[in-house]
Amino acid sequence: MSHDSLVLSQGSFLDLSTPEFLKVCADSGMAASVWDIPVHHDSVDVVAKAAEDLGVEVFSLCRLGYFTEDDHDDARWRSNLAVLDTAARLGVETVVVVVGGVTTTFAEAESRIRAGLARILPEAQARGVRLAIEPFHPMLVAERSSVSRLAQATALAEEFASEWLGITLDVYHVWWDPDLTESVRAAAPHLMAVDLSDWLVPTTNLLRGRGRPGDGVIDLPGFVRLVDSVGYTGRWQVEVLSDEPRPGSDLDYALDLRERTARLLTTAR
Repeated sequence: MSHDSLVLSQGSFLDLSTPEFLKVCADSGMAASVWDIPVHHDSVDVVAKAAEDLGVEVFSLCRLGYFTEDDHDDARWRSNLAVLDTAARLGVETVVVVVGGVTTTFAEAESRIRAGLARILPEAQARGVRLAIEPFHPMLVAERSSVSRLAQATALAEEFASEWLGITLDVYHVWWDPDLTESVRAAAPHLMAVDLSDWLVPTTNLLRGRGRPGDGVIDLPGFVRLVDSVGYTGRWQVEVLSDEPRPGSDLDYALDLRERTARLLTTAR
């Protein structure tokens, strides 16, 4: 497994500025997945110049969406358009979509999600940016995503039937699903990125309690083999959201994540 094909998520280094994070990516030999809030805080032009100067590919950007909050919210619409503009400026291939939590009913949430996707998808296509819906673990269904199963994301991708809309598959969010094998097979044509981390016991934080690959209870080798078996040839991202202090230097931690991920992808096959 070439290290060049691995992607490091800024979610693992949110205490760093985006240029600092990109330097870690450059020094560890990985592409970058950046997050919209720190990128906008640091200035898109500054981030674009840092990526160019460092020779770092910015593969993906997290995130736009939250369609369930209010599908007529002009501020949210402007924010989503700004994310697309940022993605285009950075040459990003894929933008992660977090659809938003259940603020009223599931039926209302589904209606708002469809309307939101229908509205934003032409804007993404016009900018040459792909949108990838990320299903979230059910524990976050109220706060972040009413799409809590891979099958739901697949149904949306198939409904819109657009090459510009697909799925980000994060093992942390989907590993629990008893129908995962069948769901991954059905989602195969729509997979745009796959995220790796591990589930620690006990889980100390609903969102930021993840472990490095190999430190938790997820059958990661089995997951890799499953994704491989459906013909996935895209990028693998390592995203360890955690409030625990990072062991060693920032670069040491990134190199450890790279080694763990590369070893997992090699030995699982």
